[in-house]
Amino acid sequence: MPPADRFVNKVTKGRIRLTDAVLPTVVLHHTGRKSGEARATPLAYRYDDGRYLVIGSNWGGVSHPAWALNVSDDPNVEVEVKGRRFPAVAHRLEGEERADAWGKMSELWPSFDTYKDTAQDRDIRVFALVPK
Repeated sequence: MPPADRFVNKVTKGRIRLTDAVLPTVVLHHTGRKSGEARATPLAYRYDDGRYLVIGSNWGGVSHPAWALNVSDDPNVEVEVKGRRFPAVAHRLEGEERADAWGKMSELWPSFDTYKDTAQDRDIRVFALVPK
């Protein structure tokens, strides 16, 4: 599906993503913390009260995904949703706010709950992407 999704996304200028049929998807535009190069990462999201919730699950892997490390170092990002791209700030959520966001995201994709076990001792990071 990824090659077809990239093709459809390109042809429709980001307005349509095939992955949206399974999970709503944003593209997070961020800067590589080591390379300084521009990066683009598609992520499942949930829109919540003016912000976009995303989880650095890395599919339950034992290490953090590169994008989560990148936005921890430089939270100034751009978010692309349905062909619209805008600046935002990535806020790492903690405590009750994190728990609330996790619950909302696991309603969207129940596998997030299983990732807690497969990620072993890693504290999976949860972010709110807040438009500027």
